[in-house]
Amino acid sequence: MLHAAAEALLTAGYAVLGAWISPTHDDYVQDKAARKGTVGFSSHFRLAMAECSVQDDSLVSVAYWEATRTEFFDFPEVAEAASDYLRQHLQLQDMAVTTFYVCGSDHFNGCRYSMVAMAAAGIGVVVVPREGEEVDSVEGEELVIFAAPCAGDVAGYSSTKVREAIERNDHAFIAAAMSPRAADLLLMPTSEELQRFESDYAKVGITSAMRRITSGGTETATGRPPQAIPDREVFISASALAKAWSSAVEQGKIDELRARLEAGLLFLGSKKMWLFPENEEQEKESCRQGSYFAPSFPEGLKALIAQKLATSPPEVHFLKPPELNYTGFPDGCHPPDSSAPAFHRVSDWLTSHGYNKLILDSSWWLDGGYNARKSGYGVPGYRVVENYETGEHDYDPCMELLWSSDQRLRPQLQPCL
Repeated sequence: MLHAAAEALLTAGYAVLGAWISPTHDDYVQDKAARKGTVGFSSHFRLAMAECSVQDDSLVSVAYWEATRTEFFDFPEVAEAASDYLRQHLQLQDMAVTTFYVCGSDHFNGCRYSMVAMAAAGIGVVVVPREGEEVDSVEGEELVIFAAPCAGDVAGYSSTKVREAIERNDHAFIAAAMSPRAADLLLMPTSEELQRFESDYAKVGITSAMRRITSGGTETATGRPPQAIPDREVFISASALAKAWSSAVEQGKIDELRARLEAGLLFLGSKKMWLFPENEEQEKESCRQGSYFAPSFPEGLKALIAQKLATSPPEVHFLKPPELNYTGFPDGCHPPDSSAPAFHRVSDWLTSHGYNKLILDSSWWLDGGYNARKSGYGVPGYRVVENYETGEHDYDPCMELLWSSDQRLRPQLQPCL
């Protein structure tokens, strides 16, 4: 963005002396991160990442003023502070120095009047839109300049997409959007970096060093770069899978269904022993609970489930523990319990595959970030809470819980062929 702004200023007849990226103050970042339910890194860590991003850039440097104040200052005040500093410290004979604030089209459209007022006071604005974005026009203000739209891969980079890349441990995307060194700092720290920014790494679950510096100064990876965690179907009903398997055999689509099940995860509401009894008592319990034997439950499907159970980590999770005396829906795995022990085990299983922890905070579902009208399945929040606090496997609340906690998970009840 700053390079596109510099090109626009050169075209407009300015000589560009330099550009600065200015990380925002913690007061603003932490509040915004809390409201959005995302990671808010400290100013010290964000300054370090910014330095890594620009270390090979001959134009762009990092400005520390904004992030190191004792309180938050909004962009007009930050731009004014930069302008005052440059006028005081740059000794350019017979040349005026004009500071320009660089922003995207969304920011400009939302703060247009503030930016026009800033330009009228002598601090310019360069707007850098993405390809296809519309920007509010401004007439008669020479210090508001519109750059050519960013196109190609650059147009796809944004803070939102970087946050999403962090959540899925996508080293390659962060390296392209920021720099390889910034991606290493963020996802593959050395032991020294881990110690220096321990609280920041804890926010993304990084607890061990991934690189080391040799005595000669060479970096050596002690682990592979984290890979992007893919979107994945989660099949949640054994009985629905049994019906789908039989139907797929009849339709000649069993290879298609098998491929989907092999690629997906299985979150089943039953006990493991109901599908795989090991003694006569377990066989009797299995028979009381449903049809888990051929021909009602296909042997091919049972063999695939056994195969997925044997992976590390297992690709199947059974909600009900073996010792449970299950009395039927809606009693679940335990009496109502806000600590949700059964679903905490589900959450641990999902995180072992690289996905987010389940949102098991009733305040989020009832008073906070959840909005049923904008959700994946339209389930009222109280139903989700009731379901996980009793350890029940009601289908719609389970699917809403999975999807709202991590939208890379795609819950499936009836696999459509």
